[in-house]
Amino acid sequence: MFALLSFPMLVRKLVTFAVLPLGIVLLLLLVAFAFRKRWMIAAAGLVLYLSSVPLVGDHLVGALEGQYPRLRVEVCPAADAIVVLGGVVADWDGGKRVEWSEAVDRFEGGVQLWKAGKAPVLVIGGGELDYFDDGSTEGDAMRQAAEERGVSGRAIRVLRDVSVTADEARRTAELARQEGWRRLILVTSAFHMPRAMRLFARSGLEVVPFPVDYLGHTERPFELLDLAPQANALVHTEVALKEFYGLLYYRLGAVR
Repeated sequence: MFALLSFPMLVRKLVTFAVLPLGIVLLLLLVAFAFRKRWMIAAAGLVLYLSSVPLVGDHLVGALEGQYPRLRVEVCPAADAIVVLGGVVADWDGGKRVEWSEAVDRFEGGVQLWKAGKAPVLVIGGGELDYFDDGSTEGDAMRQAAEERGVSGRAIRVLRDVSVTADEARRTAELARQEGWRRLILVTSAFHMPRAMRLFARSGLEVVPFPVDYLGHTERPFELLDLAPQANALVHTEVALKEFYGLLYYRLGAVR
């Protein structure tokens, strides 16, 4: 059975859509047809083109992904706990079948760190699975998958009542105070790491960033095809803009 989105979440999604390329293009076209402004049609086309070329998408993502260095598991410092952020489970039937999203590297990275002995505890985030009202959470799905990969159930902590990264940071800080943790290894997508680090830094804990799930390809040389519109480039542009908007939101003091 499908569950309706809460009103605050619905508003948040609508506002986010309105300030991303496809939302901007749609608004420009609606205004253009309503007021017969041909230049707005051209502006919509330009926004769509710029948002869809790898030259823009890859560099926007790269600006985020380059803020924290890649780390190999073997050289990652040891800590009291490994924190894996949610956003990795696309669907789960409550049984053995888990459908992973493209961000599954977050989960795999956390498991690898635990198996390498980098921390005795694996903390798993992730809220309720979207659009379903059976109470299933990403954390439950990842706990099951982690245990199947050899992680001890006693070593796993699942964050409850979380839906966004700010919730995960607050819950982790509460758990850290209870457990007496001082250092965490934070595992999330490289493009998401700057925003996540800003939130987790508020806990007063030492946080070691372990970025995974890289999207950008800024290290390769420029090609003419980088000026050709591509669906993946549009996705990268939207992903990057969401993160930049989130950083601006926090910088303005919306999350204290």
